[in-house]
Amino acid sequence: MNNSKFIVSAVVESDLSHKDKLFSKNNPWIASGNEFILKDDGNIGNVYLKELLNKNNIEIKTRDQLNKIDADLELHFRTAGEISNKNSYLVLPENKFVYPRHENKKILNNFSKIFTMHDDDVDEKKYFKLNNPNITKLCKISGFKNRQNLVCMINSNKYLSKFSEFDGYIERIKVIKYYEMKNKYFDLYGFDWQNPYAKNTLTNKILTKLSKKLNIKKKLINYKGITASKEEVLLRNKFCFCIENEYETNGYITEKIFDCFSNGCVPIYLGAPNITKHIPENCFINMRNYKDLSEINELILKMKEDQFFDYQTNINKFLKSDKAKKFDYKVFAETLCHHIKSDLVN
Repeated sequence: MNNSKFIVSAVVESDLSHKDKLFSKNNPWIASGNEFILKDDGNIGNVYLKELLNKNNIEIKTRDQLNKIDADLELHFRTAGEISNKNSYLVLPENKFVYPRHENKKILNNFSKIFTMHDDDVDEKKYFKLNNPNITKLCKISGFKNRQNLVCMINSNKYLSKFSEFDGYIERIKVIKYYEMKNKYFDLYGFDWQNPYAKNTLTNKILTKLSKKLNIKKKLINYKGITASKEEVLLRNKFCFCIENEYETNGYITEKIFDCFSNGCVPIYLGAPNITKHIPENCFINMRNYKDLSEINELILKMKEDQFFDYQTNINKFLKSDKAKKFDYKVFAETLCHHIKSDLVN
């Protein structure tokens, strides 16, 4: 690469990520109203991306910080902002049912390269595989020690933007309702579960908006509020329900299952149909293999500690493998850096 410094403009939707906060460990991760929480990993994927680009004589800044300076390349996170450069990348960290603009061909055709988790879209010409960044650290194999709680779930009370019969938000509500009837075993964390919800996408959307407008509250027995640290919760629990926002998209595997892995908590997973192509099935409990929640609840209640040890051992074996490296934050940053370098030099 020559000695001239290249400039990359990062385009984001949220004002909370402007002023280069996108590349800060204090970048807000999940927000509701005026409240937000940070990622346990300190936003390491984007922090490392900036460091890696800087080492390669490439400066990346959020668009609002460039003061109309012409960038050599634009990096859009989701379909944020207008495209003003022929070298424009799009990073899709979410599902099209959460962000329907992600399947708008008129918008997508304007990008030179698109990076996605979704296996079926990847062609290695315009669409390239890119998993969300994770810390793939080994868990401590300690069995049930200090895990006083049976099972938890850490998700916000939200809804899909577009209807899908494979709606993960609705499946989470089924879990909540099941354990509310039992009144034990289960702890729920996340934003806005004090608001009403329903087992129907449209009804849930209407209820959410009305409850916020009219200040309608719902009291859940198992709701523990917002947690500032997933790690603290997962270390206290033997199991955690990890249900993706939508569960019929190949390759759509988010941080949920890896948060469990790194904390030695066994995931109860519902997500990508081809999950076992990427992660061995002996690392998690696959919800697709059980007829209902009662069967899953009976399984985890009766599980012996030696079986739990086996899950933790299998998790670490996977995390040491080449398959796991594809989900690591370093690969996330190195993949983007490689493409950016190649296109700017050529």
